[in-house]
Amino acid sequence: MTETFNTPDVLAEEGVQYVGDWNNDDQPYPMKVKKGKLFSVPYCMDLNDMHLLNRHAYTGEQYLQALTDQFETLYAESERTAKVMGIPLHPFLAGQPLYTRYLQQALTHMKTRERVWFTTGSEITKAYEQLHA
Repeated sequence: MTETFNTPDVLAEEGVQYVGDWNNDDQPYPMKVKKGKLFSVPYCMDLNDMHLLNRHAYTGEQYLQALTDQFETLYAESERTAKVMGIPLHPFLAGQPLYTRYLQQALTHMKTRERVWFTTGSEITKAYEQLHA
């Protein structure tokens, strides 16, 4: 989340396939680089546990509601086109016992829905490339 204008070019030249720190879309996209290729995999600063739990002092219930609201909105939008919901986590925050059960509840809720894919950034970029070949 802190880089220069050259960072994407350097990352692509070094073989990095994707970055996950651009907070500007809910879909992956190819980035313009001088050499090689680099994708942006969505990052949601608004769901970052550091942002919600630490800076805004959300309760566990509020954190659960934020995750669920984001998911439900993106899930509804995904009827038309695929969406990515990354959940930025820091073990020293969301991994604490007072928050863990709320994160688990959110994930359990998400798993009840069809068309939901729990995956990695690499698999997202691979699927994007196959879809747009």
